[in-house]
Amino acid sequence: MDSRIGSIFKKIGIGLVGWFAFTGLAIQLMWIISVSYSAIREDIMSDTNLVEIVGRLGSDPDEHRSDSGLVVAEMSIAINHSWKDKRTGEWRKQADWHQVSAFGECAEWCISELKKGSLVRVFGRLQTDFVEDKYGQKRYYTKIIAEVIDRE
Repeated sequence: MDSRIGSIFKKIGIGLVGWFAFTGLAIQLMWIISVSYSAIREDIMSDTNLVEIVGRLGSDPDEHRSDSGLVVAEMSIAINHSWKDKRTGEWRKQADWHQVSAFGECAEWCISELKKGSLVRVFGRLQTDFVEDKYGQKRYYTKIIAEVIDRE
């Protein structure tokens, strides 16, 4: 045992047995913390499917109903970004288009409040699906399933 630590334990009345009890407790606490951290880390590092975008509607939301009668709003949202071309020094612009689906009350709000050009923030998740073309080939596409849509 380190002489400084030993002298500290002598001052507070803990001998060698107390030292081992203390270190055993410390090891147990370290083990508990590491197990807890592992559980938290697994929870944090588990599958996460979260999306947040801010952009403008390309057209008014399209309204339809699902098979179960739920209101659905389908929208295309453009996210514009620009950059300076290193080669030419000119500013370039590009729009990325994302398909967004909203359901229920969120869809009803979108249909009543949003129009072409509205600036919105969408929180949701990605969903990939497919359609078969006339040749029987599967065509995959990814869209955003909105949980919350706010006007910016």
